[in-house]
Amino acid sequence: EVAQPTVKNDIATDVDTIINSLETLATELTEELSEIEDHDQVEEGAGDFIKSWITSMKAAKSQQKVNKIKMNAADLEFAADKAEGDKKKALNDKLPKVKLQATELQKMVDDKFSGKGDIVDRKLSKEKIKGQLEVIKRTTGMEDDPKKKADLKTKMKELAKRAKEEDAAINDLEDKNGEAIEAEKQRIADEKEKKKKEAKTDGESNDGEEGQSGEGQEGQDGKTGDGQDGKTG
Repeated sequence: EVAQPTVKNDIATDVDTIINSLETLATELTEELSEIEDHDQVEEGAGDFIKSWITSMKAAKSQQKVNKIKMNAADLEFAADKAEGDKKKALNDKLPKVKLQATELQKMVDDKFSGKGDIVDRKLSKEKIKGQLEVIKRTTGMEDDPKKKADLKTKMKELAKRAKEEDAAINDLEDKNGEAIEAEKQRIADEKEKKKKEAKTDGESNDGEEGQSGEGQEGQDGKTGDGQDGKTG
């Protein structure tokens, strides 16, 4: 879902939040990329397409984080453009670092997922286009210049067309490998169900132990009570 244009004043007053959000997203993405192993968590003997298909979902998720970082960078740039005096200088001082960070993270994602198959390339490309569209929509909503607005809308139409082309290519690849995808989805569902049952069994086992412990304690309490009553009597 595309983020709605932010009110101009909100951006200018919320710069610290933007910077903090950028740092958090960058840290999360760097950690996630370092943990991703090529074709991990795929059934032994799974076909090349399924390995690429699973990798493509991870690639899309990583690109979505880069898109958020780029959106925050765009917000910061707009805030700098509208600010004045010391605030403008402070924002402009931060901008190069933020832009460089976004560029480096994009390169990390590209390097991580390059050469992993056509569907990976397609899904990554689609998410990049979506990210560009989101930034342009945000910028259009904040832009006052009619000519710039018109140029941005033209760019949006071009990107929307490219996104449709990528979607068509992805759908074609998934249709051709439909049976393999359904089999993998079923395997994942079965695996989840198995883990759910195991967790439930473990939980019931623990409840049983607690129950036995409670009954034993009640027995002890009963004996104590009887003994005390006897002594009192």
